[in-house]
Amino acid sequence: MKFLIKKYKDFELILKKKGFVKDEYSSTKSKGHLYVKVRDYKSSFSFFRKKESSINNNGQFLVRTTYYINGNKNVSYENWNEVLKAFLTYLDK
Repeated sequence: MKFLIKKYKDFELILKKKGFVKDEYSSTKSKGHLYVKVRDYKSSFSFFRKKESSINNNGQFLVRTTYYINGNKNVSYENWNEVLKAFLTYLDK
């Protein structure tokens, strides 16, 4: 997964709005997952973005982006805002 700075900035903005300062959280990328670790939280939040391309009957490419959270490939999200909502839920624990 290519690291997209906009995705990181979205997490950073949420953390700032929740009152966290920069030295209270960190992010790393490992094996295609982006991990966000918040100090004093027992676990980290991670997501993986998968892009798939196919060709429709008209010969046009269709690109589908799917997100998986915390390594759970049984639950997928089609929308980036759903990932951000899951991150907010993680922070509220």
